[in-house]
Amino acid sequence: VSTPVVRAKMDLWSQRHLPSSVETMEYVEEPTFALNFRADNIGHSFFDMLLTYLPHWDLWRKNGGAGRHATFPFTRVASLSSPGCLSSSKNTHWFCMVLRAMNAFGDGAMELPQTQIPPHLPYAPDAPYDANTTLTCYKSVYVVEHAVQRHIPDHKLFLKPMINSFRDTLFEKAKLPRHRDYHHLVDFEDTHQNKTKILLYAHKPSNRRVWTNMDELVTGIRNNPDYRDILFDTVEDFGALSFVEQARTFNSADIHVMVHGAQMVNSIFAVDGSFFYELGCSVPTFVGNEHFMDWLDGHHKSVEECPAGSLEDAVCVVCEGSGDYLANFHMKKEGFVAMVDQVLKKFYHNHRLGRR
Repeated sequence: VSTPVVRAKMDLWSQRHLPSSVETMEYVEEPTFALNFRADNIGHSFFDMLLTYLPHWDLWRKNGGAGRHATFPFTRVASLSSPGCLSSSKNTHWFCMVLRAMNAFGDGAMELPQTQIPPHLPYAPDAPYDANTTLTCYKSVYVVEHAVQRHIPDHKLFLKPMINSFRDTLFEKAKLPRHRDYHHLVDFEDTHQNKTKILLYAHKPSNRRVWTNMDELVTGIRNNPDYRDILFDTVEDFGALSFVEQARTFNSADIHVMVHGAQMVNSIFAVDGSFFYELGCSVPTFVGNEHFMDWLDGHHKSVEECPAGSLEDAVCVVCEGSGDYLANFHMKKEGFVAMVDQVLKKFYHNHRLGRR
């Protein structure tokens, strides 16, 4: 039973031990997969949990052989992070939608009824401790070791055919094209759709790592006739978009210029050959990993703090406040224009296109 002293320690360490007191016990005989992920961050959900699980998914779904049902070693799934992750249409969490789209646990796995309250995210010290008093025990349980593949150290486990199959499944479910025929864009002024599209995001909703003058810079370059063949599109809040809306927004762009953040995981929905410029005072990038970019046939560049004595048109950011990786920043107008010119030049060269 949880005592006041124990509860005080749990508050201090931001921990939850559920249930904190037990009145009943539940025993699950069937082999069970413990579905546990960071529900407050879709980027960590993907890179910390799914990348570790993905090679196992690929192996188990092929166990049945050609023309036969996949054979997964478990028949139950315990959703410990997001209730109804697999079974409820009301659960529209981005990561749960990915899991359902890829049929992550096979056709035969049944989601167990929720018997535990998921961790409160963000941490809420006034959350009830004893709202649930059932302790669930499992005869056998499969648990993913989180974050061991965050930086893809065992890249040989991720064969390109497996990644292609995974991405093709997601693209099919979201009804999105994986490739774009750039060579039909002979006249960039022909239609609105034929313009090269740059998608920008300032990361404003979080109030940290905010690109404070992005809107001003975008307005200025939109009014510059030298960039009439470029469509500059911005998003105010990715968190307000549905799973499909986020996927379509990334898929519709050719170039993505964004502050480092969880929304970058939507790069898996970008068309092959896309470009990514990731901004911040420092950029602890996941998507910039060379193996991840190889999966997308993509191209990545981190744009970080300007060194002392940088020129006005240096492609870098000017940090505000503390200057750590969470700090807000701005860009000089000349540096922003230079960045746009740089990525456009690389984009057109890569796709062997000319620009009018």
